[in-house]
Amino acid sequence: MLFNSDAFIFGFLPVVLLGFLALARADRRRLGVAALALGSLAFYSWWNPRHLPLLLGSIAFNYVLGARLRDLPRRRWLALGVAVDLGLLGYFKYAGFGLEVMGFGSGFSVVLPLAISFFTFQQIAFLWTPIAARCGWAGSSSTPFS
Repeated sequence: MLFNSDAFIFGFLPVVLLGFLALARADRRRLGVAALALGSLAFYSWWNPRHLPLLLGSIAFNYVLGARLRDLPRRRWLALGVAVDLGLLGYFKYAGFGLEVMGFGSGFSVVLPLAISFFTFQQIAFLWTPIAARCGWAGSSSTPFS
């Protein structure tokens, strides 16, 4: 489903948006956010539902690691999270190319999940936030990279 398709504009968007707004106005904001999250997962899996477990697994992994980083910020946990996230991204983007370059043939192909780069870098930012907050970098323009 594309953002400019009739199915999205006249079907999916009104149902999800009106459902969220109705729940938010009825003082059920948390339930509204949950409905919005489910709508997002439904939209993501519309193209290829086989990739939904990858997204959910990645979300669960980063959530657990993010909670650990919030309680006990350590560079090794951050490095683990970034390595796993970038490893998944690298596999889906470059596995077929790498195998072809190494001479294992071109019969191997990996279907690239929708928006994998976007959600990978969003999750890396999520993992970085507790480290930045502890170091006083959150909300300021002073970072180790500026």
